[in-house]
Parts: sequence; C-alpha cells; structure tokens
Amino acid sequence: MRSPLLHSLPACVVALFLVCGCATPGRPLAEVTPEINATLDTAPLRLVPGDTLEARFPDKEEWRQTVRVRPDGRASFLSIGELQLGGLTLPEAEARVREAYSSMFPQLEVSLGTSALAPRSIYVYGEVHEPGAFPIEGRVSLIEALGLAGGHRKATALLEDTMLVRWVAQEGRQRVWNIDAGIESWKGSEPILLQPYDVVFIPNTPIDEINIWVDQYLRLMIPFPYLIPSPY
Repeated sequence: MRSPLLHSLPACVVALFLVCGCATPGRPLAEVTPEINATLDTAPLRLVPGDTLEARFPDKEEWRQTVRVRPDGRASFLSIGELQLGGLTLPEAEARVREAYSSMFPQLEVSLGTSALAPRSIYVYGEVHEPGAFPIEGRVSLIEALGLAGGHRKATALLEDTMLVRWVAQEGRQRVWNIDAGIESWKGSEPILLQPYDVVFIPNTPIDEINIWVDQYLRLMIPFPYLIPSPY
C-alpha cells in the first residue's frame, strides 16, 4: 500500500517550482558524487508501508499470523496489539516483536519473516518525458533514473541545476544537493547512486532558496519518516 502522500507529490512539486527564481549552477558532478554516495544507507532492508510479515510461534502454531505494515508504519499482532515497525530492519522488528510478546508470555518463542515486500521506488520529476515513481531493486544511477523517466527534455531541461533530495537515515536528517549534471560531465564520471525514496528534480530554470522549500514543503510530503527507527 502506498502512502496517500505520494499520490499528491507530483502536483505539489510542480507547484513549488513555479515560484523558483535565479541561481548559479549546481556543484560539479565529479565533486559532489563521492559526498552523495557516502550517504547511501548500507543497513539491511528497512520495512516500509505495504510490506507483509509473517510471525511464527514454534510452540503455538495456531498463533501463526500474517500482518501488513500500514501507511503509519504500524502493524497489529494478536494479544500484543500495535507495534511501530516502519523504518526498522527485519532483525530489529523481530527483536521488538519478541520483546512485546515476552512481556506477556515469558516462555513464548516467536520469529518474524517477510512474506511479501512492497515496491521500493525512486521519484523523478520536472523536465523529463515520463515523470513519476519508479520501483527499483538495489541501486540505480542518477543517469539510469533519467532513463527510467523517459530521458530529459532536451529543449527545456536544465541538467546543470539538477536536484536530489534524500533522507539520510544514519544522520537522522534530510539532505538536498544541487548538482551540475550536464551531459558533458557524464562520460567517465563516477555514477551518483540512488536508493529508495530519493527524489530527483530536473528544472527548466535555475532554482533559488533550495533549503526553504525543502524545509517547508517536501519534508511534509515525502514519507522519509518511515525509514527512521521509532522508539515507540
């Protein structure tokens, strides 16, 4: 299940960029690539809304249950109720489920596995032929992402002011990069690697006051909080 926030993202993003002013080109591709790639999440797969989990109980087979992570990141279990699992790795989620059951049933054994995974997508908007969300497996490069979106519009795309927005889980914060990704810099360059929930925007005019609109708008629209382990 996709968060309702994602359905409204394209229109909101387009509206935001209609008010952008003038700015200098982004940072050179060769300069910014190592910095961006250093923020890739190397943790095991994190649970997101739509993932389906299976809880197994060796001593109580009748308690075996299948649950789905909801848009709010929570999942409901027999006897213990709701747990916040969105953003956790599977081992972390299993530990949380075990702890919850052990508080009520000290001798009960439980294991947690995945039975189905929701798509992990990146988002490409702006001056591309087919903007939208694109499910990925593993890593894709920034250039490959443009290809998934049908390529940039050669007459209007300002690749020299490309933007990448990413939730950096290990830092607990959102980051944005303004990149000079002009075609002349593609050949021989180390690729910028993307991960699920990254947002790429290709404008048709230079972008000004980047941090302002990120803080005021995108922070509320993109479901990055599901990738952050919750203490609850």
